[in-house]
Amino acid sequence: MELPDNLALGYIVLVDGQKLINNIIELGTVSRWSHVAMVLCNPNDITQNPSATNQRSWYCFESNITPGDDVHIITWKNFMSFENNSSVVVRPFQYEPNKMANSEFLKAVVNKYLNRSYEKDTSELILSAFRANNREDLKSLFCSELVALVLQDLGLLSNEKLADNYVPADFSLERPNSVQLIGVKLGNETPVQCTKESFFDTIIEGFSGIARFISQKLGFNS
Repeated sequence: MELPDNLALGYIVLVDGQKLINNIIELGTVSRWSHVAMVLCNPNDITQNPSATNQRSWYCFESNITPGDDVHIITWKNFMSFENNSSVVVRPFQYEPNKMANSEFLKAVVNKYLNRSYEKDTSELILSAFRANNREDLKSLFCSELVALVLQDLGLLSNEKLADNYVPADFSLERPNSVQLIGVKLGNETPVQCTKESFFDTIIEGFSGIARFISQKLGFNS
């Protein structure tokens, strides 16, 4: 896919999916969120009110099993079509002066990971929930691992923690202290799509909410 010349890393995307695999991820990571992705867009489209921007020119960069079971770029319209049964929020990047990567550098980082396989090592996925991975394997990537790698390569995230020890919730307001950003902040979560939860998903999120509350009280969310 040919990307425009004037491009920026604009938003973090958080997805609350309704499928069984989404519920398993949410339970395993004690979170509402089962997927995280990134929006690439014109710098002028980065705002706390994304509904006022031209989302037709947005692109989604993610590692996911749909479509393609790999790291890919799709239009925002197609991303939302694939996530039509999910609740989706976005968080804008708020850059300090001169901290936004120029378009060519951003494209180079994107191309570095493009078309790599979605995570094949199930144990790496499981260990990420416990921050227990002790080496980085870049042959295949899961969603939050890709986000962390991109931010680290752009110099916007500390390298103190391995990228494969991040989970989607780390990029949400559930865990405000989980990511050590450099020269940038993440804004509020703005819903762009809300869906009615199934009875089963409501139960899952109830269990996750209780476990999340206990984890926060015990200080396990950093």
